[in-house]
Formats: sequence, structure tokens, C-alpha cells
Amino acid sequence: MEGIWGLFGTLLVSRYIPPKTEYLRLIGTNGIVEVRKGELLRYKNNGELVERLVRDTGWPTAAVAQIDYFCGVIQGKEPNIGDVTYHLQHMAFIEACYRSQKLCRFVNPFDIIDKYA
Repeated sequence: MEGIWGLFGTLLVSRYIPPKTEYLRLIGTNGIVEVRKGELLRYKNNGELVERLVRDTGWPTAAVAQIDYFCGVIQGKEPNIGDVTYHLQHMAFIEACYRSQKLCRFVNPFDIIDKYA
């Protein structure tokens, strides 16, 4: 059904299970994308590797970039690209994820936005 989507995931945070690995894997109907530090992998749904991109230099840290941008907005050096409505979309998505997990069913983020709009 078009316009209906869901997000399922697993998170394991452990200081005792080696080796330390960090990655993000997105599984879709047209394949799998996996992002690791320094590389991006694209697979077919059967697990066959289609493409591998490697970055030799370090990846920029998202948190540092966000803080730098925020400071730039406050100092008037960067445009403020997001108003309340813009940020409400992100929060509605996150809230829908939490509610979906708690209720064990799909929760539409747009229903949350409509409640506060």
C-alpha cells in the first residue's frame, strides 16, 4: 500500500561483547544498504554484494556538525532551515516508533502531526 511504511530495528549496546562494531543496515524490497565506518555496502536481497564504496579519510562526526551548525544559526552565520513544523515531522516519526513498539502495531506519524497541527 502506497504511503504506508514501517520501521523495525534491533539495537544492541554492550561494553562486554567484542568486537566493537557499529553499522546501520536498511532492508527494503529492492535490496539492502549497509553503512559502516569508512564504507557503504549495497546488496541484492539474496545477500549478493552489488557495490562497495570505501572512504579513506574519516567520516565527519554528525554531532559535531550539528553543534557547529546550531552555533552558526545563533551567530547569524547560517540560515535557520527549520521552523516548528519542520521539527514536528521528525518528532512525530520518533514518537510513532516508540508508540509502535509499545502497542505492537503500526502507528502513523501523520496522525500525531494532525493532533498538534
